[in-house]
Amino acid sequence: MNLKSILFIITLSFLFACQEENNEIQLVNSKVTINHLFGNELVLFNDNTFQNAAGNELSLVKVRYLLSNITLTKSNGEIVKLDSLYAFLDPARNQNSFDLLNIEEGSYTNISFDIGVDSLQNHSDPTKLPASHPLSLINHNLHWGWIDGYIFLSLEGYLHYMGQTQSFTYHMGFDRNRRRVSLNHDIEITENSQINIDFDIAKLFDATHQIDQSNEVFISHSVNDKGLSDRLMDNSLEAFTIQGVLK
Repeated sequence: MNLKSILFIITLSFLFACQEENNEIQLVNSKVTINHLFGNELVLFNDNTFQNAAGNELSLVKVRYLLSNITLTKSNGEIVKLDSLYAFLDPARNQNSFDLLNIEEGSYTNISFDIGVDSLQNHSDPTKLPASHPLSLINHNLHWGWIDGYIFLSLEGYLHYMGQTQSFTYHMGFDRNRRRVSLNHDIEITENSQINIDFDIAKLFDATHQIDQSNEVFISHSVNDKGLSDRLMDNSLEAFTIQGVLK
């Protein structure tokens, strides 16, 4: 083999090595931050008074919820499942975000998630989870016991009407009330990028169903509530939108 052939082979090997290096998957850490609004107004818990579409005046004390089965859809249509990722959100305590760790850098067109957890997780023993897990009861009390499972979405506050103040507590749970939210948007994930999602709580009272709180039960644990919890969860499908991505 002459010198030219050897140099040619060395050059090809170098070029292939560079190409393989450039094609390596880049894994980055990103974050999802959820902004909690009532219409266009930022929710300040224990402070603001709002009016829903039915004309009810209300104030919010707590909004807490669980997310699971989070997926990202790449621009080529491939779905990335983040099966082990769960999130507990409690904006009254400034728990508004969760991390996306070791995600492939690139362009995505959708993020989807369940409000609640699947049946298997819903009826498992939460005491076996590590304290750091978002579903651990050390972090919250969104649980009715292993038979009934988790509270997927908890909404608590006060209704102001007829010169009186009436507390309300809506706890949505049971397998039937898990809902899947799907959000289409151009999402560019890079190191330390942040996906900003708006949760418009006003939509819980006015989307598929308009809910007049003065005609509903004031305490719901998802049973014997004339379908209130189901209607609130139906409305949650329209309550989330992507605001944008910060890089």
